[in-house]
Amino acid sequence: MTREISLEEMLKKLENDVKLAENFDDDNGRLDIASMNKQMDNTNAILDILESKFDTINANLDAMLSAIESQQAIKEEPEEETKEEEKKE
Repeated sequence: MTREISLEEMLKKLENDVKLAENFDDDNGRLDIASMNKQMDNTNAILDILESKFDTINANLDAMLSAIESQQAIKEEPEEETKEEEKKE
């Protein structure tokens, strides 16, 4: 069963990945390319998840804003009609 990771845990993981990126040399002082690639893949996967969550939140906020704007337009419409009727009188 897959456990959903929280945003805070993802950010901590990314911070740790950045710290680990500084230590990619093996015992002989050579760069361990395989470890670097694995970490980059893991980091990219986390960034993709964060981007997806951001896109979902952004879409929800856009929908909420659209609903608020349409409600505001509905409220303003009768007010404008009332003002026009008062001007005619």
